[in-house]
Amino acid sequence: LAEIPANLPEGIVEIRLEQNQIKSVPAGAFTAYKKLKRIDLSKNQISDIAADAFSGLRSLTSLVLYGNKITELPKGIFDGLVSLQLLLLNANKINCLRVNAFQDLQNLNLLSLYDNKMQTISKGLFTPLRSIKTLHLAQNPFMCDCHLKWLADYLFDNPIETSGARCSHPRRLANKRISQVKGKKFRCTGQEDYRSRLSGECFQDLVCPEKCRCEGTVVDCSNLKLTRLPPHIPEHTTDLRLNDNEIAILEATGTFKKLPNLRKINLSNNKLRDVREGAFDGASGVLELLLTGNKLTGLQGRMFKGLSGLKTLMLRSNQISCIDNSTFTGLSSTSPCDQSDCQNSAQCLVVAGEPICRCIPGFYGNKCDKISTVHFLGRDGYVELPGTKLRTTALISLQVATEKDNGILLYKEDHDPLALELYQGHIRLIYDIANYPPTTVYSVESVNDGLFHTVELLIQNRSLSLVVDNGAPKSLGKLARQPSMDHNTQLYIGGVPPQVVASGLRPGPERSPQTFDGCINNVRINGDTQDLSFRSTGRGLSQGVESKGDGILVGCHSCSVCAQGTCREAGEMGVTCECPPGRSGALCDETTAPNPCQNNRCVHGLCVAKGQSYSCQCNEGYQGQYCDKKQEPPACRGHSCGRGECHVSEAGEPVCKCQPGYTGPTCDTELTCQGEMVREQLKRHQALRTCTSTSKIPRVDCPRSCQASAPPGVCCGVTKTRRRKVVFRCTDGTSYSEEMETTLECGCSKCPL
Repeated sequence: LAEIPANLPEGIVEIRLEQNQIKSVPAGAFTAYKKLKRIDLSKNQISDIAADAFSGLRSLTSLVLYGNKITELPKGIFDGLVSLQLLLLNANKINCLRVNAFQDLQNLNLLSLYDNKMQTISKGLFTPLRSIKTLHLAQNPFMCDCHLKWLADYLFDNPIETSGARCSHPRRLANKRISQVKGKKFRCTGQEDYRSRLSGECFQDLVCPEKCRCEGTVVDCSNLKLTRLPPHIPEHTTDLRLNDNEIAILEATGTFKKLPNLRKINLSNNKLRDVREGAFDGASGVLELLLTGNKLTGLQGRMFKGLSGLKTLMLRSNQISCIDNSTFTGLSSTSPCDQSDCQNSAQCLVVAGEPICRCIPGFYGNKCDKISTVHFLGRDGYVELPGTKLRTTALISLQVATEKDNGILLYKEDHDPLALELYQGHIRLIYDIANYPPTTVYSVESVNDGLFHTVELLIQNRSLSLVVDNGAPKSLGKLARQPSMDHNTQLYIGGVPPQVVASGLRPGPERSPQTFDGCINNVRINGDTQDLSFRSTGRGLSQGVESKGDGILVGCHSCSVCAQGTCREAGEMGVTCECPPGRSGALCDETTAPNPCQNNRCVHGLCVAKGQSYSCQCNEGYQGQYCDKKQEPPACRGHSCGRGECHVSEAGEPVCKCQPGYTGPTCDTELTCQGEMVREQLKRHQALRTCTSTSKIPRVDCPRSCQASAPPGVCCGVTKTRRRKVVFRCTDGTSYSEEMETTLECGCSKCPL
């Protein structure tokens, strides 16, 4: 094939196009196949790939591109591939990678960049790879100068590079393993300053300005005594920190025209006395400009020309005495929300020109400063609603989510107390608590399933009624007297103070008062939502309930109800359970009939379901119950191949193809390689300290090559390891032990991809 075929079935999950003559991957080549999990384009002639060639493939787990002629990867080529676990780019001609090339690959397990043309790698390239377990970086001509020191530190702290990446230049470090070279040897002096020889758009992304610190998309050039903007600022920069320097005049150099992703500029604490017209040309994407602590005396509109998207401008601590009428004319993106007083992480929205606060779950009010949902941890916490004014007729309602059996939900404290309790998984209403036995009624419904249930208490004339989830009311009947209420009635939610237990809420033979463990939401009295921000301290004061020490958290954190699967918090609606295959129901507690083809063992064939079982329909050339055996050609019958497989040559003769590590006409000769014993102390560079092993650790260092007779594709690698405990002593005086694998033997096997 010379090009990728079109009009394939939309439901395909795997496409194999290896060993063809494909030269390019056009835009949207695979976009229509949303269910794709694996794409194999290895061993083609690909040199050109469109930036959106793999766009929309959120289910893709494996992308194989090795053995092509790729020299550069376009921006965003892997964006959105959030499920990708395997990415093979080895045996290409890639000479550089942009720092954000892998920004969406949080689930990537294996990345192979083996055998390319890379001389350096930008710091922060691997930061998004939170799941990475294996890296292959060997056979690249790495220049081990100061710009690659970070990689040595990274590989030392994360021993996941298994192919043995080595320095190629400078000569003094040639053939040294990058992970074993000491940090002080990564120098940029004279001809070794690789940055000075970088060119081209892709390489410019790798450059970090002289003496600056680059991490991801943040370029930090603060505290360097700079008098002008530094050159070679990477195009991907979003946050440029130039604070605490000696810049006096900001010249119009066109710097910001080359930084389309820039969002924040910090020029505070310099010596700025003038900003030349056009200095910010091209900076329309900048949202925040900090000019605090400079020597500006006057402001004119020309200074901020080009900052059309600016939302925050800080000019504190200058010497400003004159502001021209046109100064802020072009700054149209400032918003009423810039001065918003929304609280508790609320989002400010502009509606009809006015700022409106959108509260996160658990908060309400114009400023989102009031609490509607709290989570009691069963540690004697409670919420007090001070000075509640109850009328002769009152409707009290609240929502409850718990998995526990017992606990206090609500207690009315006055000379005529009553209580709502969770009792053996049901709601119990208790009146006339001071006497025994008290007047009691129970709900039919159980509520301890972890989901929210609505509980209502109706006080009306000489009756008390309980309603759960809009069910039938349960009444205490006509009471001997009307429940009394006054203007100073105290209501406690989720528990009660110790003095209340001592005075009125004494345990009877069938009950023991205990703090509630679960979530309470949306407490209303006669339709008015109650603020749950107050908790009595016992000293006549009130304080918020956000402190975990109080046994109460804001919001609902009850997320252990799911029998199986993944539990997701759903704000004020409790939790939802995302069930794994074979389970169903709101709590994933019901079993469904499994698909017999799920996790099938068919290797080279199609799984065909047959009732509760399945069979394998083999591809051409394969046989066996699981299609795992190649059909033997007639010419190979009776021809033994030991550690290999028999194939028919072009001349029709049987020929043995050996497994990696074996050679000979009948694949019975084992290839060998000899490792070198190394003893050295290990170092671990951690935040604010360095830790060194207390003894020299022995290990075998395997060479790259096997014996001369080894066929192509066979390398010397680790064949036997041993786990051992290593004790480290740190510069801060502490010590710790760590179990680690050390190599004991080397052997010949297939080269890593």
